[in-house]
Amino acid sequence: MKAADHYTTLGVPRDADGPTLKRAYRRKARVTHPDAPGGGKESFQRVERAYRVLKDPSRREAYDRFGEASEGTRSVAQQAEDELVAALVASVDACPDVAAHDVLSHAAQLLLDKRGKSQKAIRNAEAQVAKFRAAAGRLSRMGGESPLCAALEAKAEEGEAWVKGARFDVAKLDAALALAAEHSYRSEPPPCFYDGVSLDMAALTEMMGRTTW
Repeated sequence: MKAADHYTTLGVPRDADGPTLKRAYRRKARVTHPDAPGGGKESFQRVERAYRVLKDPSRREAYDRFGEASEGTRSVAQQAEDELVAALVASVDACPDVAAHDVLSHAAQLLLDKRGKSQKAIRNAEAQVAKFRAAAGRLSRMGGESPLCAALEAKAEEGEAWVKGARFDVAKLDAALALAAEHSYRSEPPPCFYDGVSLDMAALTEMMGRTTW
């Protein structure tokens, strides 16, 4: 069964302010505490977790945008660094000559390619969610609620949760690309040869300027 989101856990609307969150947390904590009748450790921990996230403006903003994917123990910046390091290692590993090739730019291109694939997958998933919602809206049952509608709505909610997680991945890639832009890589052009003598590009340019064809 899909876990309730933090707002549902506390029983508050998504625009609840700080005092409302605090009152809801205290009320829920009293009834879900393990020592209370009907309480339990897991339900109490869910209430604690929901309040920790929603009372913090930055964590709440991330949760609203990306859902549970934003709740890892590592920050977006730390995860973005991991992404860039992984891309850079792959770039260096595949490069035949790190002096002659800009491995940083190649790593950034790997991240851009990954970002593009993620965005395409998000668009496809959003289209699927819209189809499930549209189908659910066209179903009806005489004399009561339809389990078929509920099933389609559940699939749509699963898709929306996936999209939030994928958007968080894109945000990590954006942060990784921003981190890459803060760095530079000094590569050297491959040597050129003239009459069997290796020349650098500056020397070749100077020689070409003196040569009459």
